[in-house]
Amino acid sequence: MREMRRHDRQLTEAETMEIIQRGEYGVLCTVTPEGLPYGVPISYALDEGANAIYFHGTIQEGQKTDNLAHQPQA
Repeated sequence: MREMRRHDRQLTEAETMEIIQRGEYGVLCTVTPEGLPYGVPISYALDEGANAIYFHGTIQEGQKTDNLAHQPQA
């Protein structure tokens, strides 16, 4: 990935965590297997002990599942 061009606008890790802790929802952006962008609003839960964010979704099928299987780095 490229470095951020405007370093003066870059958030610190503490600022980022504060936003995540206070937030109620976010947007998960992925890429479809066909290469198309896909963004969907999600509710999430932060597990600081596991350093993880969890969100609701089906394991068996769905666009999010397909996209994450295609490009898990999202």
